[in-house]
Amino acid sequence: MATCSTPQWSNKYTPQARLTVTQTSSTATTATYTWTLEYVTYGYPAKVQKTRAYTVTFDGVVIKEGTFAIHGVTNTTTIATGTVTKTKGTSARTITFGISFVFNLTWSDVYGGTQTASGTISLGAKTSYLISYSENGGSGAPGSQVKWHGTALTLSSTKPTRTGYTFLGWSTASTATTATWSAG
Repeated sequence: MATCSTPQWSNKYTPQARLTVTQTSSTATTATYTWTLEYVTYGYPAKVQKTRAYTVTFDGVVIKEGTFAIHGVTNTTTIATGTVTKTKGTSARTITFGISFVFNLTWSDVYGGTQTASGTISLGAKTSYLISYSENGGSGAPGSQVKWHGTALTLSSTKPTRTGYTFLGWSTASTATTATWSAG
């Protein structure tokens, strides 16, 4: 779970917006994140008659825009929630998320402008498998290959040699009499 909150103005009681992102599931090729945008007032309501605009971004893309009426709201209130599914690549990476909230409100003073905040959360790599070749008593087996989940792999076209034998192809058993896969 990762959270970011907009800065506060003069004291710890002024309102702020908070965005929380949690990875809720992960498969071999995707990860799903839930997010919650909250308005936090610490018990003291703002005096604003109009709604205020907000924007939520995830991995450089706007995933939610809207408005929220902050007049008289006290404590923590959920503004919006959602889910985002991201496709994994061949290496892990960091995803940036953020919020922008137009406050422009009267508190003990008048506070104007837009407050922003951002945070990061990890996206793991796709599941990978190491494909190793055995020459089964011969010589010249190809080097290992990496197979990424959900991606086709072309097996090596290198064929090992062994005196008195003809290479038929690849199998998962060293005693196989037929090939499961052909070279290449």
